[in-house]
Amino acid sequence: MLVMFCLLLSAMAIYCETIRLGMPTKRWVAFSLAVGPICWVFLRIHYRMAILRNMQMGQLKCFKVS
Repeated sequence: MLVMFCLLLSAMAIYCETIRLGMPTKRWVAFSLAVGPICWVFLRIHYRMAILRNMQMGQLKCFKVS
């Protein structure tokens, strides 16, 4: 029972986070229900790699404000 509660709680947290980051929600929520809270780490790594990939391709502009 506690394990199911933990999985559902992590799925709800991942749902909110994916909406905030603009990532596909169904895929990440399903993964979170299968894996649990460790999915949060994978989500953050995936998001960081996507940002870095877009910066290398010149699609994302970063400006330094002085």
